[in-house]
Amino acid sequence: MSTTAAVIGCGDVSAVHFEALAKLDGATLVAVCDSDPERLAAAVAARGVPASPIT
Repeated sequence: MSTTAAVIGCGDVSAVHFEALAKLDGATLVAVCDSDPERLAAAVAARGVPASPIT
């Protein structure tokens, strides 16, 4: 089974979510969201997924 996911909020706790998604068989991270442009840019660069800014 495959599933897609997005992480909303790229603060400190997001590392736990990224790690958990990486361990899930068939899970694909498709987007990250954050209201802080710097955190969002860092997550996009680290994960190679599209950004979805929160306004």
